[in-house]
Amino acid sequence: MSCMAAGTVVNKGAIELIGIAVRTSNAAEAAGNGAIGALWQRFREQEIAARIADRSDPHGVVAVYCDYASDESGAYTVIVGCQVTAIRDVPAGMVSRSIAAAHYLQLPTARGALPGIGIEAWGRIWQDGELKARRTFTADLELYGPEASDPQDATFDILIGIKPT
Repeated sequence: MSCMAAGTVVNKGAIELIGIAVRTSNAAEAAGNGAIGALWQRFREQEIAARIADRSDPHGVVAVYCDYASDESGAYTVIVGCQVTAIRDVPAGMVSRSIAAAHYLQLPTARGALPGIGIEAWGRIWQDGELKARRTFTADLELYGPEASDPQDATFDILIGIKPT
């Protein structure tokens, strides 16, 4: 089944985010030279979420994929952090980002162990030609809530930026 058929189109308002960032590519990640795993490890070990003030959801974590050089084959930035009510007092070593309101295809992952369920879901997304034709490559989101608190039994939503119909 295509991702377009499996997902739900949603209009999401603008969000403000503070977190930590890295620049990478799918080629680097697949070759074992990736930075996303280390970014998540740093997020957990340095308790980044606890250092972010004005969080709009005390339990929510957001990963944003943005600044695409082209499409899924080029470089992009990943920010792991928390949505905030306002961007102010960005802690040292962190970044802030405003994500404009947009249309997204919301896709839930399967339930299982992190990060495997995310890797599997992204693999389906990259294989879907219909979805690729609709993607904006401006910002994609991973939304982690209470259902992702157990890394061995988790699920989360991926929101892919799409062109409005």
